[in-house]
Amino acid sequence: MSDNPKGLCKGICVKYKAIKPKGGPGRYASGQVRCQVCDIFMTRDGCHDKDRNPADENTSGLWCNCCNYRVTSRPHSKKYIEKLKTYKEIKSFVEQNRESRVGESVQVEEEKLPTEESQKIEFKSTFKFDLNRFEKGDGKKVQNKEVEKEVSIAVSSMANADGGQVFIGIGDNGEVLGLEKDYELFDNPNDDEFQRIVWQSIKKYLNDMTFISKIHLSLLKDNGKKICKIVVPRSDEPIFVYDNSTHESYVRIGSRSEKLLPAEFMKYCKKRLPRGD
Repeated sequence: MSDNPKGLCKGICVKYKAIKPKGGPGRYASGQVRCQVCDIFMTRDGCHDKDRNPADENTSGLWCNCCNYRVTSRPHSKKYIEKLKTYKEIKSFVEQNRESRVGESVQVEEEKLPTEESQKIEFKSTFKFDLNRFEKGDGKKVQNKEVEKEVSIAVSSMANADGGQVFIGIGDNGEVLGLEKDYELFDNPNDDEFQRIVWQSIKKYLNDMTFISKIHLSLLKDNGKKICKIVVPRSDEPIFVYDNSTHESYVRIGSRSEKLLPAEFMKYCKKRLPRGD
């Protein structure tokens, strides 16, 4: 920590310069701060509090060790404020579901998996990895927004019906494929990161925190291959899929997620969610 009075950048800050996270929660969400005077993002190791004590992850007021001016620890633009808020919400969900998280201290459970799809069972080969493009030779690490969206579509369709379970890492024919292809897409390929990104995706597409908090997500293992299991409860309110400022309606019919027109969905909801007297 520097004892210099407030002034210009003295070059001390460079040894605390922080690297921008790749594909992660963002600079502020990962604990980085910005000094406007030194014009640099840095770790908290390069800061102190108002009493000149070294800063830690819980210190709220931070001053730069280099120039002694107060640093910024929160975003100012609406876009990044919302991004940080989303990250904290997802992190909170992951913490609340700690018993189902997979980490160094949590064992991936073995479980007998279903062999075919049904009204309450849906298989997804991957979460983001586009197997069709991969098989056509379009590249090694190919991902597709529409593939990712399919998971949220399955979740919403089950929520609008009688609930069910979505399994990621199982092909339509019941073949256990695992999550390895999806993990290849991440800069930090581990179980916690996979679960966080799945939570974040569902939150983005469904945009209903009350319902999402009732979803249970866990990782399973079958013959050495990891599978993601999402348990979806029946919702008492319509659950929509939001994409490009539009909302779409899906209902589980048989073993398929069927998209309904607004008028059809309203009629369906009236029958399924009759009003009380």
